[in-house]
Amino acid sequence: MWYSGWYNGLGKYNTIKIDRVKEGIHQVIVYCKANRQKKVIQAIDTVLKAMN
Repeated sequence: MWYSGWYNGLGKYNTIKIDRVKEGIHQVIVYCKANRQKKVIQAIDTVLKAMN
């Protein structure tokens, strides 16, 4: 959740879309399970780029 807020702040977004955040969290978990050698921040970056 903190990373979501941080990334959204970088993009000048000041509202939260709960469904989108939940989906993003799920996608990060899926990505991390499939790519255990990656760091969490790398997973978040990859997932956010794919969602945009």
